[in-house]
Amino acid sequence: MARAYYRTTHDALRRHDPHHLILGERDEANEAVAREVVEAAWPFVDVRSFQDFREPVAHLDEGHGKTGQPVLLADAAGLRNPARPRGFVPNDGEWYAEVLAALFDKPG
Repeated sequence: MARAYYRTTHDALRRHDPHHLILGERDEANEAVAREVVEAAWPFVDVRSFQDFREPVAHLDEGHGKTGQPVLLADAAGLRNPARPRGFVPNDGEWYAEVLAALFDKPG
């Protein structure tokens, strides 16, 4: 079913705009997502997209290493100490600096 969904979406986009960049699903790297569903998208997207609120560098190689496609880290945050419901956690600038430095060393 997933393969049919991605193929249909891909073909419709290409029919109307052959140069449209298809970013794919924004997978949550730390949640249990059926591998079959994730992998069904790969032939039909131009870029693998994911979000990771723990260790984005650790998950970057997964998609690029298996497909050779570029990978987009669509969202990330250093939530070392998550806020209580309706609470506030200030940005961790040190975490962002470490993550960005490590991402620049990755080929994907």
